[in-house]
Amino acid sequence: MVKIALLICGTLTGKAHVKNGDYYDVYLRYMRDSLPQQADFIFDPYDVRVKMEYPVHEDDYNCMVLTGSRECSTFFVNNLADMTTSCFCI
Repeated sequence: MVKIALLICGTLTGKAHVKNGDYYDVYLRYMRDSLPQQADFIFDPYDVRVKMEYPVHEDDYNCMVLTGSRECSTFFVNNLADMTTSCFCI
């Protein structure tokens, strides 16, 4: 089983949200449509922009996916950069 952490960095609004749902819905649909039918995966969402949620144990995941964002809050971006750097820089 593949475990994927979805780091949600923004929100869809207006017509895009009405048509597609939120980022979790969009990325989950993409994964289901892209992977073979028998692929077994877990997709855990983390709201890194508003709730400042991050995986407690990054090693529990095979990969992390970051969504797009129109936000450029220094606090939000710095925290995200620190977390991803700690995950991938040894």
